[in-house]
Amino acid sequence: MKAHFTRVAIGFNSYIDHRSDFIVRAGYFRSEADQTDDDFLAEVGARAIFFGRLELSTFVTYYDNSVFGQDISLSIGSVFNFTDHFGLSLRADASTERTQAQARLRYSF
Repeated sequence: MKAHFTRVAIGFNSYIDHRSDFIVRAGYFRSEADQTDDDFLAEVGARAIFFGRLELSTFVTYYDNSVFGQDISLSIGSVFNFTDHFGLSLRADASTERTQAQARLRYSF
């Protein structure tokens, strides 16, 4: 099955040390497959900065989704920051129900 997803989340970052932090997010998740559904997600993880511009992260995400049902995924990701505000993000997610990869531009303020 091919599906399109839209995700909007808000979160909180907690300082671990000068290069890393703990992250908690909650969000809205819209899936468009055979039908369109509005669902929710919760995510926890950590990220760390290496070499000044490279950010590596790992997350565990809980999806409450009417297309795939309730699902927990593990993801790994990276962001290469071109400037202090713009970067390119790559992320891979895997669970028992699905596997996906994402590439996106990121703006930080």
